[in-house]
Amino acid sequence: SACPLLYSAALGELLKSTAKTPSARMSQKALAAHLQLSPSTVSLVLNNAPLASAIPEQTRKRIFEAARHFDYRPDHYAKYLSSRKSFTVAVLLPEIGEGFSAAILGGVDEALVRNKYAFFLANHHGDPALIREFPRQLTQRAVEGFILINTPIAEPLGCPTVSIGNHPAVGEMVRIMLDNHRGGWIAAQHLIGLGHREIAVIKGHPWRPAAE
Repeated sequence: SACPLLYSAALGELLKSTAKTPSARMSQKALAAHLQLSPSTVSLVLNNAPLASAIPEQTRKRIFEAARHFDYRPDHYAKYLSSRKSFTVAVLLPEIGEGFSAAILGGVDEALVRNKYAFFLANHHGDPALIREFPRQLTQRAVEGFILINTPIAEPLGCPTVSIGNHPAVGEMVRIMLDNHRGGWIAAQHLIGLGHREIAVIKGHPWRPAAE
């Protein structure tokens, strides 16, 4: 397939561009000084805070224009250090292309976007080493919690965790289980009710509890 080659080429170009020495970034304090405004005024406008509506439209326009001119971008890590809120969570799943995981991910995405959260997505492909390593890497990126889709873990992750699937609970995680036995019984009864007697079962990946 050409897709892996395209992905590899795109990643290569991205890594080359990010390898360049970054230029000094404009701070919010420096931007406020340039505009001769208080840092709090600039912060209210750039963060679209409710109180920003009380600031004159012309002033808000000046702030946005200056932010674009100097390519100002908020330092989210600095905000996290002061508020302990990163507004990001991590989603771990076996494979994004799998129908079951993709369907759940669609709902996760909708809920997070509605609540102004972003998320990191990690595909572990059932590899135990990646399942151990990804939580460590993502915790270092200050995620506020984990959503595990068909992902087993051996120990608590140190922050709020929701597990979707039939893997055993670890620590104080919230666990959303699916009654696969009941679902299988309903499916079989439906086929039997239609008069079928020779019924084949196609199972999923061997590392998924639902395939047992």
